[in-house]
Order: sequence, then C-alpha cells, then structure tokens
Amino acid sequence: MTGLIPDLIDTFGALTYKRVDETFDHPTLFQKAVFACSLGAISQGELACIKEINALRNRAAHRLDPDVVQADEAKVVAVFKGQTKLFAGLDYDPSGFPKTLIFLLLTLFHLFTLRSNRPGAKISYTPDENVEAVGAVTLTTTIIKVVKSNAEDDDDKIVAILTSETDAAKRIQDVPQSVPPWGKT
Repeated sequence: MTGLIPDLIDTFGALTYKRVDETFDHPTLFQKAVFACSLGAISQGELACIKEINALRNRAAHRLDPDVVQADEAKVVAVFKGQTKLFAGLDYDPSGFPKTLIFLLLTLFHLFTLRSNRPGAKISYTPDENVEAVGAVTLTTTIIKVVKSNAEDDDDKIVAILTSETDAAKRIQDVPQSVPPWGKT
C-alpha cells in the first residue's frame, strides 16, 4: 500500500511526491496518507482505516502471537465499521482470520490504484460526511456481498465481486448525480 499513497499524491498534488519526500525527509505511511487526504485523494474514513492498519503493522512487526494479531484484526474491522453506514451492521467472525484483514487490505489497494489513475475522481466531503466517498461505499458493498454470499474462502468469487462493484462505482462517477448513488443518507 505504501507505493499507492505516493501515486495518489503525484496524481492529485501540485508538487510531485519526490519533492514532498525530499522536503519532509521520507514521511511515514500515516504522514503520506494525511497528505493524500488533504489533497482530496482519500477520504477521512480511508485515512482512519490506514492509520489503524499501520498501527497493526507496527505492533505485529514486534510479535508473532496469532491470538493477539487476531484481536488486532477485530480492532481494524471495528474501525472500518465505524467509517461507513453500510458496514456498520456486519458482525465480525474471528474464525475467518486472517481472511478479513487480507480482504480489507486488497480492497483498499485496488480502490487506491483505480483512484490514482483517475485524477478527476477527487474525494469531495465535509469533515463529518466521509461516507460520501465512492471508494468507501464500494469497499463496504463488496464486503457485504462477500459475506452474504458466503464467499470469504473463495478468492475467485471475492475478486469477481470486487471487480463488479468497482466497475459499477467507476460508471457512477462518470454520470452526474444529484443524489448519492447509494440513496439518501
């Protein structure tokens, strides 16, 4: 994921990521994500998710106890649940560890890659309305469909659902909307 944030900064920023990197002496992942959020490249909800994933990575780098890491996965899922209305109703199933965490990371990676290729897809939101980000909605609808179709252990189904939801989000972004594509909030 660390290569995607510089791509987003290059895409949305007035300065290149190389210039930012030199000026701030190699910023951390979270600092890069704050820059990307300030440019409108990622939402505040996505920033919160990156912060939690980064904290988990830092904690996990110093220990290898799978039980503790599984509890960390539940905390990451809780942060994701707190960032969107759609994901808020899902229950976390620890028996799937580490599939949920891997899926969240892959989904963010995929969405940020798509966004870095679409400089016109700048995130627009007010500070308390990060659910307006199409990326966050795509993430949550994908996860809901994977869980509802019991596809957590089927990588091909996960990829198919993610691709379908991402393609739908891209089509929605290309059509002017007076109401958010997921309905009234």
